[in-house]
Amino acid sequence: MANSMRIIIATYGSRGDIQPALNLSLALKERNHDMLLCAPPESADWARSQECPYRPLGSNFEEVIKKISSHHTRNPKEINDLTLFMRQEIKNQFKQLPSVIENADLVMGASAVFALPSIAEYFQIPYRFIAPSPQFIPSCEHPYFNFSNLQMPRWVNKTTWWLAYIWEDILFKRVINEERGLLGLQPLNSVLPYRLGEHLIIASDPILGGIPLDRKVDCVHPGYLELPVEGDLDNDLKKFIAAGTKPIYIGFGSSVLSENQAEKFESLIMKVAQGTHQRIIVPRLSKKYPHGAIINDCYVTGNVPHNLLFPHMSAIVHHGSYGTTATASRAGVPQIIVPHFYEQFYWAYRIPKLGLGPRSINRRDLSDSRLISAIKECLATPSYQMKAIEIALHLKEQDPLGNAIRYIESIGKKDRSSDPPDFTMEMM
Repeated sequence: MANSMRIIIATYGSRGDIQPALNLSLALKERNHDMLLCAPPESADWARSQECPYRPLGSNFEEVIKKISSHHTRNPKEINDLTLFMRQEIKNQFKQLPSVIENADLVMGASAVFALPSIAEYFQIPYRFIAPSPQFIPSCEHPYFNFSNLQMPRWVNKTTWWLAYIWEDILFKRVINEERGLLGLQPLNSVLPYRLGEHLIIASDPILGGIPLDRKVDCVHPGYLELPVEGDLDNDLKKFIAAGTKPIYIGFGSSVLSENQAEKFESLIMKVAQGTHQRIIVPRLSKKYPHGAIINDCYVTGNVPHNLLFPHMSAIVHHGSYGTTATASRAGVPQIIVPHFYEQFYWAYRIPKLGLGPRSINRRDLSDSRLISAIKECLATPSYQMKAIEIALHLKEQDPLGNAIRYIESIGKKDRSSDPPDFTMEMM
């Protein structure tokens, strides 16, 4: 194998952002690389339970997100509070990361780790950004990843990227350049292209969505970085699954925020169970129903690995994160996506286009009647099941973690150039 490297992976976001970084860290550790995962402090127990070398980064991300009424908030105060929080986190990252990465051979960032490319530049260490979908690549083929409409003209897509550059500059360029100045680095022209870097790792499956032809950056596309969880479902859950027709899974991950919002989702799901006459498995959302409760043919489960649960389902309704989308695709089960924010809209567009399920339902349009209609269509359309099985068979032949490891080891301990790359605000 390649010479052992000191590799740092830093991510700042939800559990879905951390999972691929954790999986890649463990896979590289198995290759005898000196690994360290930096992630929000609430992920400490999780990382350590997997025996992954870990260091906390920043403040508790989940606690802050819980204070926001919804991920698609339009509340000016919430937007301002979140912006101020992220500016402080950027300062925290500039304080914490130098001592962590100074002796690294390679650093990789994901999600909202804004300071990492600057620290890597300071120490002249190669940097890679891990993106959750091809929509993170600046392109005329799709809009900036915070836009929900994936069917706009190319010139409109181009405009969204121009607006995104301006927006991130307004929010974060000043604080980043202040910190760069303290390191003796030149100020950035634009935040977003620098944050993404010149080399992107697209951690999603190519068969579900390909890299745009007009890209201006170097990209590798290894696939979703899944490390399958071994084991079995608990006995009560297995009994429920075996007691009738295949259930439907309905879960929206960390997109469900407050307790009040969770209870509304639970009420909606109960209505869907009655309206479809289907058995449903739902992750525990609120304190109202305990783990293992069965209410109106709905089984409330705890934190169950999706790769163990999904193959037993007849349909999967989810929020469209790249991890859940990839796991559902590997299970060979039709999907219905209810996107909430960011790259979820990309997968909500791609899944129906691939014939893996009916048209998505945006979170703001979600109702029991719409979801009932989508589930009935999903179960009554054999082509969705056939296509799901076809895609699953293809994905079983792939080796995403192996692809990623081969790419990372090909980087090696390269000479570090003293000349920083030119990240100008060039448009597509």
